[in-house]
Amino acid sequence: MENVGWILGFLTLTIIAVYLYVTYHPSIERFEVSKLSLIRCAMEGGVVRLSLSDERLNFESGGNWLKVKLSNKTIYEGSIGRVTMDGVGCEFGGIWRENMMIIPPDFHYKGNTLILSIKKITNNFSVGGRGDVTLRINRSYQKVFPNSLKNPINETLEFELKSDFYRAWARFLMSKGIGVKVDDSRKTVKFTLPPDLSGTPIPIKDVEDGLELYGKIDDFKLHLEGLRPDFNLPIVIDSNQYELVIQMKKTGGGCNVSYIVVAFIDKVNGFYETWRSKYPIPWNDSNLSLDLTSDEVVMVYTDQLKGVVVYDLQGDFANPSVTWGEYVNSTDYGDFVKGDENYLCDVFSHYLSLLPKEISIEKPTDPKYKGFDKLHSWIRFEGEFFKCIKFLYITEYRISVGS
Repeated sequence: MENVGWILGFLTLTIIAVYLYVTYHPSIERFEVSKLSLIRCAMEGGVVRLSLSDERLNFESGGNWLKVKLSNKTIYEGSIGRVTMDGVGCEFGGIWRENMMIIPPDFHYKGNTLILSIKKITNNFSVGGRGDVTLRINRSYQKVFPNSLKNPINETLEFELKSDFYRAWARFLMSKGIGVKVDDSRKTVKFTLPPDLSGTPIPIKDVEDGLELYGKIDDFKLHLEGLRPDFNLPIVIDSNQYELVIQMKKTGGGCNVSYIVVAFIDKVNGFYETWRSKYPIPWNDSNLSLDLTSDEVVMVYTDQLKGVVVYDLQGDFANPSVTWGEYVNSTDYGDFVKGDENYLCDVFSHYLSLLPKEISIEKPTDPKYKGFDKLHSWIRFEGEFFKCIKFLYITEYRISVGS
């Protein structure tokens, strides 16, 4: 009874969706969509009875092609089939016509999680004419992912679908915030999702090409090895209008120490705010580990940076500061003037809160930024991110149809 109730509820929602769609799209024939909607529900397995009026209903095991890869490993590839009637199609659990999506497919993406429920038609079957027909739909299930490969994943996902409804698919995917590439000559739509790097040490050498992030950073750690006297490193968090620069440099003397500078640059309004560590930070056997969200480092608000040349610094030093304003919370203390002090964790957290959700992390490749082992040095950040992949679930329902 529980399953019956679920199916009835699902059918009710489908009928409502169809009603709303055909109400605002009168060019769609109601009988075409409603019959495919009923078949969509019946793909759970069972018997469906239809009254045909000189239409032809086609179950096809071909007509499209799906490929899903993790980096260089193909984890799903093949035709998923479809059901068509007079230009309207049921594919991947969704209902489509030409360039329009009528009912969404069984494709669910939120945050860093993607769930694909593939409805695969395994045989060709056609029925047409006028009168009542009975269809028997059999369904079997198999889990495609995770299998020998497990969640969470740390690889780039590639999705490619060849379909007559590829343009409607493209619009649907873009509505989910996914950037797509469309090939009209091949009738394909494809996208990639990078891995969610939250909590993963990222070698500095991999940062040189830039990391696109969508979300908010909550925690940021830096570990450097093989430090040399010419050590000088900027890490740039860029959001078009704003740049947040973390710059470290050994600034002379015989001691193995470095100063850290945090700079917030407003490229539109032409000002910057800079904080320098009050005391130099010592190395430990040519290594250095630093948590930018800890309260162990005291910072001074100043434009006197002890020889640290900040990458892309532009505009005028804001004295007093501009971005802090009135007291807001534990990290906002009101405007600062030159010489005021604060903890590194509060300074860094404040500027992170000003950045939008779309940022990139970069390390300029200018040769003067050197003096450390780029292969074994890394950054690690925590946060909640989207437009990426961490958890993947794929199931396949193999559906055969007969009379």
